[in-house]
Amino acid sequence: LKTMNKDLSSLISARLDRPTQFGIAHYAGPVKYDSHQFVHKNQDTIPNDLLNCAVKSTNAIISKEIKVAANARNKPTPSKRGRKRSAGSKTVLTQFRSQLRSLMSNIAKTKSRYIRCIKPNPEKVPYRMNMLSSVEQLRCAGVVSAVTVSRMAFPNHLAHGVAIDRFHCLGSHQLLMEVDAAREAAKDSNDNVAFRSAIDNVFAQILKPLETTNDDGSVTKAYETGKTRVYFRAGALEKMESDRLAALARLAKVMQSATRCLVARSRFIKLRRRTVAAQALVRKWLHRKRFLRMKDAAITLQAW
Repeated sequence: LKTMNKDLSSLISARLDRPTQFGIAHYAGPVKYDSHQFVHKNQDTIPNDLLNCAVKSTNAIISKEIKVAANARNKPTPSKRGRKRSAGSKTVLTQFRSQLRSLMSNIAKTKSRYIRCIKPNPEKVPYRMNMLSSVEQLRCAGVVSAVTVSRMAFPNHLAHGVAIDRFHCLGSHQLLMEVDAAREAAKDSNDNVAFRSAIDNVFAQILKPLETTNDDGSVTKAYETGKTRVYFRAGALEKMESDRLAALARLAKVMQSATRCLVARSRFIKLRRRTVAAQALVRKWLHRKRFLRMKDAAITLQAW
């Protein structure tokens, strides 16, 4: 190629290029090409209009080779039933279709999670958050509408075991004992009706302030207990989380007070022991001093 077209000004051939490399001076700028596996990478079928255009090329190599390919394509080939059909090869579109079908089948076998990226500010400056722009992106992506629809009914749900283990600190001791007994019974009999009833009683006590009375006198609870999950209305889970944090804070204060009491009592006992030991040493020294003084006086009297 380089030898036959060395006189063309549009062909670029540098001394440091590999034997398979060449360049073309396009109107937009020079472009480098590599002929390594060039045929393997371009096995797609050329459209008919491009074939007709290439056949009319003034370059003898291009017009000759493309004409052979065009004649081979237009030549009919007999099928198995004896009918004649045009010979065709696998196009890029068919390859893409088969690859896409394989990709979709693999995706269907998995549990996909999609991530929506939000640009924090139009200037693309770090550590700057434009609230209005971010909300507009979320609204255009449908995230705000999805959240609004989900919060209209039961936006939050937890499994029975997870819900009772997380919020057991808010219920009374008697109800929690009933839940534990019902859970053990459900493991033995595979019947969770009693377990669901016990869970319902616990959350009825916890979420009693969030119950609302309708005009017809019926009561709407802030939760519903399903077969395997507990469903919470908007604001119910947030309230329980807040109450849970407050309960844990109270328990933490009790633990802290007990720990401080233990530390202070241990320090007091050590201080009392040291004080008693110091008092004993002082008393010992005073009594010894008094004894020695009396002894000296007695010896003096005896000497007379």
